Amino acid sequence: MTEYNFHQGFERLANAWSGKGDRPPVFAQLHEFALRQSGESGKKFYQNPEIFVKGILNTSKNISLDIPDIVWDAYNLEAEALGVKVFFEDNASPALDQTPIIENEKDLAALKIPDPEASGRYGFAMDCMEIFRKLTGVASPHSFCSPMSLATLLIGYEKIVMAAYTNPDFVHKVLTVITEEVIAPYINAVFNRFEDCPAADGADALSSLPFLTQEMLENFSVPYILRLRELCGDRVVVRNWWGDSFSKDLDAFWDMKMKVGNKVLEVQDPDLFKIGPDKVMAYAKKQNCPVILGVDQTLLANGTPGEIEERVKEYVRVGGQNRKLVLYLCNLNFSTPPENIAAAVSAVNEYGWYEEEVK
Repeated sequence: MTEYNFHQGFERLANAWSGKGDRPPVFAQLHEFALRQSGESGKKFYQNPEIFVKGILNTSKNISLDIPDIVWDAYNLEAEALGVKVFFEDNASPALDQTPIIENEKDLAALKIPDPEASGRYGFAMDCMEIFRKLTGVASPHSFCSPMSLATLLIGYEKIVMAAYTNPDFVHKVLTVITEEVIAPYINAVFNRFEDCPAADGADALSSLPFLTQEMLENFSVPYILRLRELCGDRVVVRNWWGDSFSKDLDAFWDMKMKVGNKVLEVQDPDLFKIGPDKVMAYAKKQNCPVILGVDQTLLANGTPGEIEERVKEYVRVGGQNRKLVLYLCNLNFSTPPENIAAAVSAVNEYGWYEEEVK
């Protein structure tokens, strides 16, 4: 008997991938909201794995999520392990020092490659996974920073975009080093310790449109995610690119998402709202793929319960067409009102049930 029972939610998620569920499962990125609910300081919350995991689990249980997601501040750990200073806040997730540490090939050559098991807060992440499995009886996915996002954090956004045009060989050298010598060893260390880990889920929002063009994505993001899959296996996935509404060729953009997302399409607000869920589901029908639809973090933080209910009602109505839908509440932050989260979860429970069971 486990201390936290989310087995029905995990079963609902498994059924969503195969199209045999009863309604969409709901999960959320909520570590900042859980920080608030825990009453702890950010410094303690993001460095004490037991407090962090129990904070996530208690919050997920209290707001009736189907699936608890223990994703931490995933953009920080590899950079921190490489020597970038991290600032711990009282009421928010940790923030990185914005000073670039790689400006030229000399800096790249001098980079101190981290210990994949012990540098920075790598141990914190692995201990979180161990505690999660002990408390729930289920193995947790692992979260890592994808190559292009990590390179952007180490070089600086403006500098890496400029270098992509003026010195692409340098960008490729940086990406090769951090992919093969930093990220892959870290993921493999996790997989070695947790053979049942279902996925290494890459955070790659800094590769989103319009930060990068689709051509830059194809040249600088996709190849290194695929290289990670070669080095670590097909459990490596990246699904959180946004900026769909900026795309001039949505099908091509979504084709790239499918390639790195293991044939699961994730589209989130505000792009989802601008494009409309019907267009997403038309593509998903052609691909016969599961879909993750993400509800706007700004709406969840600042909207009314009625507005949130209407948004969720529409997404589960349209998104549930092929019964392969997962609903994602995007980044519940420190100040997100609990009543707004309750409105979202309640809307799924009221409107999300499929009409008949699949035999």
